[in-house]
Amino acid sequence: MIYLRAALFGAVVLLAAMPVSAPHAETTWEVFLQAQILKQEQCDIEFVLNVREMEVGGVPTVSGRVHCRDGRSFDFSRLHPDEEFELKNCQPLVC
Repeated sequence: MIYLRAALFGAVVLLAAMPVSAPHAETTWEVFLQAQILKQEQCDIEFVLNVREMEVGGVPTVSGRVHCRDGRSFDFSRLHPDEEFELKNCQPLVC
């Protein structure tokens, strides 16, 4: 019984010492996208959708859609990590 209590106490101490991870750690491209779209379009990002990360010819590319807190949306893409993102304003289509 004493060994069980000691083991339980040790487990509790070990768990308490473990670091808590953040719910979402931003990737490098997210940091650059956030800075660029804030500067160019005054868009405070609310959320990002349809993110596609892939390699083309060994070069990482990324694209997706950004939704701003003010209701606007932008498609974004970047074909090379050393380039700025291409931003296209998404307007609702009415037929």
